[in-house]
Amino acid sequence: MPQEKEQISEQQQKLNDMITDYKRTFASEHGARVLENIGKFCHAKARTYTAGCRPEDSIFAQGQRDVFLHIEEMVNAKLDEKKPEQTDNKPVEK
Repeated sequence: MPQEKEQISEQQQKLNDMITDYKRTFASEHGARVLENIGKFCHAKARTYTAGCRPEDSIFAQGQRDVFLHIEEMVNAKLDEKKPEQTDNKPVEK
């Protein structure tokens, strides 16, 4: 049990480190402009399905949008509120 708790704590620390990395990357004026540009490129504020479009085009656009939404979620996350089990991706090993 203590080893499991230690592992969870280590995973939480890695996730907190990753959240901090996202915040530092996009917190500056330059980072905010880049994030805004990524949002436009990734259809963040637009529908990813348009009547008559090919399904694969819609799926591709939704994938782009998902990437932006993940970045935005990490930038806006509060440390220790987001738990490792609440994220699809595993924190990057350092």
